Amino acid sequence: MKFYLKLSLMFLLAGFSLVSGQGAGRQSQYSACDIVGQALTDSQQIKTGNVRGEVERYFERDGGAQFPNSTKYVYKKCRYLHIDVEFESKAVPGHLFSPGDVVVRTSKLYVDYSAKD
Repeated sequence: MKFYLKLSLMFLLAGFSLVSGQGAGRQSQYSACDIVGQALTDSQQIKTGNVRGEVERYFERDGGAQFPNSTKYVYKKCRYLHIDVEFESKAVPGHLFSPGDVVVRTSKLYVDYSAKD
């Protein structure tokens, strides 16, 4: 009798583990969607005429070769979300990437792996 009680308890615990694991998967899925939604909202804040400093409130430069006039950025909260931004340079001596560079054009937000340095 004790054997069957222990066996039943093991199946019951295994069942709870499976159910709780499925719920955690759904929750992480929704939080990923929340991050993407927030990234879309933040990327729409970047408009022609803004400056590099405003872009870098939400995004940071990706790795690899970067150029002052055309820069690839990754979203600070998720490194798979990218945006490419073209700038009109307002060169400051000693700074290739000046916070005062003016946005000329932006790409849409897209998904990609980060560049490796």
